[in-house]
Amino acid sequence: MENFIANLVQLQDWFIFEVIIPLLSVPVALFIAYLMDIPRKLSEIIKDGQLCFYCTTTLATLWNNISKPKNTTPFEVTVPSWEYGVIIIFLLLSTAAYVVAVINIQNSTETQINRMQKTSIYITMSVIIIAATIRTLQIQ
Repeated sequence: MENFIANLVQLQDWFIFEVIIPLLSVPVALFIAYLMDIPRKLSEIIKDGQLCFYCTTTLATLWNNISKPKNTTPFEVTVPSWEYGVIIIFLLLSTAAYVVAVINIQNSTETQINRMQKTSIYITMSVIIIAATIRTLQIQ
């Protein structure tokens, strides 16, 4: 349990700078729209796939960070291949979802837009969990 808590403390910087701050634009946009008396829904802000773009950049940063060798041997990779596989799969998923959202947003029905919003939220939550898990494993 102590090791788990120590890992969480070490993840706090990552959580603040790579999760909270980048995603802060969504609630800030809602708040500013409220102040300007222009009511907006969360769905109106995220409907064209911005969260998928966030996922792609988060996974790319994670890939870059974990590929750096921890030992003095310059080309020794200490990351299990399953971690790279998970990153690649979710990079492809988030990129595909973003492309579909951007290409089809003008001709989409309300049902399709709602489906895309849910997809982007689920992918975002999955990417945050994956990144936190892989970073926790790297700390150990």
